[in-house]
Amino acid sequence: MENTPEKPTTRRHIYFQHTPTFERLFCSLFSWRTLRRALMVIICLMTLAAIFYTEELWRGKRAWEKIKGEIEAKGQRMDWSAHIPPPVPDDQNIFKAPHMQQWFAGRWGDQKVENRADFATKDFDDPGKAKSDPYHVLEILVVQPGGAKVAGPSDKVVRLNDPAGPAMAEQLVRETVGPILGQVMLNFSVKQPELKAPRRLWLETDRDPGANELTALFPNLPVKYTAAQTGWAANGEVFHLAPDGDGGHKFILLLDNVHQAGDYLAWSDQFQSEFNDIREALKRPEARIECNYEKPFEITIVNFVVIRNLAQRLAQRAQCYLLLGQPEKALAELTLIHDIRHLLKGKPITLVAAMINVAVTGLYVSTIADGLRLHALHEPQLAALQEQLREINLPSPVLEAFRMERLADSHYLESFKAGEIKKFFRADVVGKSPKGKVKIWDYHQLYALWPRGWTYQNMAVATRMLTTLLEGTDSVDGSIRPGNVKTAQEKMEDFAIGESPYHLMAGIMVPNFIRAIQTTAQNQSLVQQAFIACALERAYLAHGDYPETLAALVPQYADKIPSDIIMGGPFHYRRAADGTFILYSVGWNETDDGGKQFLTNAGQPDLSQGDLVWQAMRR
Repeated sequence: MENTPEKPTTRRHIYFQHTPTFERLFCSLFSWRTLRRALMVIICLMTLAAIFYTEELWRGKRAWEKIKGEIEAKGQRMDWSAHIPPPVPDDQNIFKAPHMQQWFAGRWGDQKVENRADFATKDFDDPGKAKSDPYHVLEILVVQPGGAKVAGPSDKVVRLNDPAGPAMAEQLVRETVGPILGQVMLNFSVKQPELKAPRRLWLETDRDPGANELTALFPNLPVKYTAAQTGWAANGEVFHLAPDGDGGHKFILLLDNVHQAGDYLAWSDQFQSEFNDIREALKRPEARIECNYEKPFEITIVNFVVIRNLAQRLAQRAQCYLLLGQPEKALAELTLIHDIRHLLKGKPITLVAAMINVAVTGLYVSTIADGLRLHALHEPQLAALQEQLREINLPSPVLEAFRMERLADSHYLESFKAGEIKKFFRADVVGKSPKGKVKIWDYHQLYALWPRGWTYQNMAVATRMLTTLLEGTDSVDGSIRPGNVKTAQEKMEDFAIGESPYHLMAGIMVPNFIRAIQTTAQNQSLVQQAFIACALERAYLAHGDYPETLAALVPQYADKIPSDIIMGGPFHYRRAADGTFILYSVGWNETDDGGKQFLTNAGQPDLSQGDLVWQAMRR
């Protein structure tokens, strides 16, 4: 009997009867032996992962506890809840006074607070000023040394970069159009200039003046200069380049947007009731905004736009009163600028609030400087301003804000739960170290795998960076030493170099703070110079001359002469040949440049070079 092949009897035989190779492969892959091996591999991988995550968590907590212990050993608690301000009675809280929370609260968590303060939103509209061409104030003719062709007593000659040049140039403008005060977009005079013919300033130089050099001739004019194809421009044009008729060229100084001081005061008097409400509220000793303080980066902060606009409005009113010879009313506006800084003293202090305080103080001091240049302040106002200036200490809240920033960063990172890292590593985040050497990996794709220990490592690194900055900024005598700050900044950057995941979150959260420290040092130096300048003005009013040394001001006009915040040494002072004085601080370069100031292309003092010079004005 003929043998016949056995028919497939199982479903597997039916599926693979024509492909025996695949049958063997299928059997090897899905055999019990293979499944047991795969299960063992998975168990091993899970065990290794557990060991890895446990090890990283232990290492991260150990690094965090170490730096945390070092800080707490120095007296600062690293527990955010310990810094939440306790409630205060309503009658002691500035923000419980009528309108204060509404006007000055910036946000409530993610909810923006609507502001209805007219003093911060309305723009000045001068109906009595028709639009016209800018005033042709002064011609600056550029000539070779000895090439000036003085035609009359109204012409002046000055060499480029002559220290006496700014005073001469400003005096010439004042003789032409009268004193002008204000800001970039709003300038004030006692009356509108009526110019028949511009005066001429012969600028002797063997080369064309640069933007900074030309700007330095008018450091106190309320204009801002930027480069333009036809010369230097601001609000249309300020300096216009034109031929002088002799093959050379001249700069024509143009002033625009000048308003009568009385008109501005009449318009802004509509805000007097709001100003009075603010004055009354600021008599309260505490400043606590009602909000949830549990999450540091969701705390309601002061509305810096409203604070800035209010300070500018008050400074403008003070300038108008100074021009009109009403120093007592100017003092009232200056006092309110000084006092609105109390809105920013709430705890825990944020870096935003500390830097708003620095900015408002800078505006306050610059307005005092306007009054001193005009010699419009008298003995009672000068003494009162000295008392206000004496109590200003800008570095203290800024350094405290750095400490709170250090604590807030760690609390913020520690609050992340498993799976929430995606809130930090969003797809639109571009992170770099301060030196730009770290590339942020595309972690928003892998946030679920982020070990908790890496978060603790980043907390430790961020805290170490800010601690290094604080150690480089703090000093026994309260001074700020640029060399120490620069060294601290370099050490901070070293912490974030590399592509280790231990640095990634810290590199994003800790920005470059050196600019904030520079600005703080500059404005505090100007505060101290303003105090000295007020004392010098009081001495002049009493004796008809400035003293030979600052020591002569003690004790009648100053209980003591403040030290320079930069480097901690004395301020440099000497009487000038033109009847004024030279007062300056060694700048950020830590070098005595003899009272020479450098300006940026925007006409502002260059913090990186030169001295910080107080601008005095001849009588």
